[in-house]
Amino acid sequence: MSGCFRPFGFGGLLLLAALTASMLVLPLVLPPLPPPPLMLLFFPVGLMAALVFLAFSPVETVGNVVVHTLAKVSKASFEMTKEIEDQIEAIETRRKSRKASQLRDMLSVLENEVINLEEFMKDMRETPKEVK
Repeated sequence: MSGCFRPFGFGGLLLLAALTASMLVLPLVLPPLPPPPLMLLFFPVGLMAALVFLAFSPVETVGNVVVHTLAKVSKASFEMTKEIEDQIEAIETRRKSRKASQLRDMLSVLENEVINLEEFMKDMRETPKEVK
């Protein structure tokens, strides 16, 4: 067997070979068996009749079940989409608020720097007067 297709290991292959050999040899060795009861003979016939009946019986509810199932699936997917959109909005809101907070912090730092620069410029204007 090729390496890509191995449905059975060595043990499974050996079991299948033993089963095949027993099916070939046991009927030759065992004495003839009495025929099975009549009900047991009709079992496969009844099973086949039931399968034929099910195969050719009309199935009207399948369409309704499919439509009902599709309606449920579409409703569930719509609800999940809404939840995902809400989560995305919440994430975007958090990002915006975080960014706004960072911008406020930067603005306050810049305001402090402007105040410091104005004080420095005021001191520089007063220094030449003192020098003269």
